[in-house]
Amino acid sequence: MEMTLFQKLSDLISDPNLVYILMMLEFYGLIFELSNPGLILFIPIVDRMVKVSLRVVAMEVPSQDVITRDNVSIKISAVIYFRVIDASKAIVEVENYLSATLQLSQTTPRSMLGKSELDELVFRKGENK
Repeated sequence: MEMTLFQKLSDLISDPNLVYILMMLEFYGLIFELSNPGLILFIPIVDRMVKVSLRVVAMEVPSQDVITRDNVSIKISAVIYFRVIDASKAIVEVENYLSATLQLSQTTPRSMLGKSELDELVFRKGENK
């Protein structure tokens, strides 16, 4: 049996793997995912609507100075790639997940490189080439 164009399009739209942006509605602490088409009743005073992108996000980390264990100042820069897996946790458990990810990506290299000496860092950089 051959599928009609309407059936192919409805299967494509209902495929959960193709949802790139998810709308979340918070109503008195309850979270509802709004990925299906239809009429949505939204009360601005009571409800809060948040749009969460489920695609891979590339974010540039601002360059920063790091002081190594032997008191040498070096400048590092980085780019991070991340993707939201659970949109409800990204909204409920963290106030601003983009800012939290950026701050974590700034503090982690600083703490890791601060434990190393400059000679170790230069040696490791030469190994990676």
